[in-house]
Amino acid sequence: MVSAAGSDIAVVHEPEDLPPPTPRRAWWDLDQQGSLSRIQKILLATDGTVTRVLEACAGEEMELTKLEQIVVPAVTADADLALSEGEDVMSRIVLLRGSQSGNTYVYAESLIVPGRLHPRLRHGLYHSDAPIGWLLWENRVETVRELMRWGLEPAGDCASHFRIDDREALISRTYRIISQRQPIMLITEKFPASCFPD
Repeated sequence: MVSAAGSDIAVVHEPEDLPPPTPRRAWWDLDQQGSLSRIQKILLATDGTVTRVLEACAGEEMELTKLEQIVVPAVTADADLALSEGEDVMSRIVLLRGSQSGNTYVYAESLIVPGRLHPRLRHGLYHSDAPIGWLLWENRVETVRELMRWGLEPAGDCASHFRIDDREALISRTYRIISQRQPIMLITEKFPASCFPD
């Protein structure tokens, strides 16, 4: 932000590659039959740190288990991340598990643009097992979370992580995290529809 000469008007220089906002849609359409519990609705709709919501609901701390974390050049452009072909992107797959029960609460897949991250945040992603929300908070990174997609899907290959049948339903949501008017992460989280019933 700079002040124009001879004026108190502030001029903000904004990145040109910020994706347009997702149109406001009724995510609660997913719950037309009233099948979601109050906690499930909170997990689906929250624009805060999922880890803290889970800890409050489950009554135990969450531990992160990394299943995959690699950095590769993007094969194709990605509009959600304003990502160009060939730009480095981190693919990260993790589980959030209860520290006492050992139960898996969330399976999460993330696409992260490391070149847009603060160095300390990037170091934390590479070298720690802390959840993304904790790393953002620890480094005081101001962010906006924008819900992009949501729905129900069969557990499929994720079933073994939750110890459920592969035909059971998972609630899924995808959101992007924006910092300094740039998308830095695209995250998809899945949790069993049988988790946290009222």
